[in-house]
Amino acid sequence: MKDKAKKNYATKIRLGYVLKILRQQNGLSVRRLSSLFDDLNFPVSIKTIYKWESDTITPDIKSLNVLSTIYNVGVETFFNERSHIQALSDSELKLISYLHTVKSFKKMVLLLAKIDEEKSVYGN
Repeated sequence: MKDKAKKNYATKIRLGYVLKILRQQNGLSVRRLSSLFDDLNFPVSIKTIYKWESDTITPDIKSLNVLSTIYNVGVETFFNERSHIQALSDSELKLISYLHTVKSFKKMVLLLAKIDEEKSVYGN
């Protein structure tokens, strides 16, 4: 995918998704990632990792430091939109584009249904 197209997705990608992609790219399960935190004397529960990846909560700076060590990336990677994009494959970017299209399409269908409903109520 072209760099310009990748840049357009930058604002739509959240930290949690990037954390999940990095974990998967490193071949780690959530359970294994939790145990790696334990090995580094920084216990983090599986539930917490799921919350990070779903953007329910944001990891603190100490957790981000540990993640950067585990994933062998700089902490700035987590805050750099370009790094977020580079963490994604072309197929993942295409999927994101498709999902945004579907979401927009669903909104449009709901809006048209609402307009039709209003027309029938008001007799237009």
